[in-house]
Amino acid sequence: MRIPGPKKTIKTNQSRILKEDVVETEIDDMNPQFCDFVKLELYKHGAIDVEIMQHILKKERPGIRIRVVCPKELTEHIAKVLFEQTTTFGVKINNTHAMRLHAELVKVDTRYGPVTVKIGSLDGKVLSVSPEYEDAKVVAQKAKVPLKEVFTETMCNYRRRQEKQEHKKK
Repeated sequence: MRIPGPKKTIKTNQSRILKEDVVETEIDDMNPQFCDFVKLELYKHGAIDVEIMQHILKKERPGIRIRVVCPKELTEHIAKVLFEQTTTFGVKINNTHAMRLHAELVKVDTRYGPVTVKIGSLDGKVLSVSPEYEDAKVVAQKAKVPLKEVFTETMCNYRRRQEKQEHKKK
């Protein structure tokens, strides 16, 4: 599932400062089986990130805390989704800013099949590289090999590819 990113940014030295809101609610009277559906609905409606946690609420009641990060322009819409899809009577909204690396996706070939790798960079310098879990999982399942083997080979092949590209530049 592709998760849309926020539209309003402030550029500073090629990094992005994003204006976002955090919308939270605590619920003690909803069937926990609904959480997966609620999470999918929130992403479908533009949430950037959704966390759902078991939580002990007032009077020691077990409950659920739902925390949603969304672009500022979607805050009211996300709150409405929470009201429609859960049993909550209220939400808290916190204004925040986030800074994210520039992200790029590349395919890396492995003997088991291609795996997408996410590359995070700041000011042109690569700071983070990681195989996409869902791609690696599918490849591992099809090849009937451990997931960690697919991750390891993906990273090794990515590094070899980078070394070849750097060698060509010289």
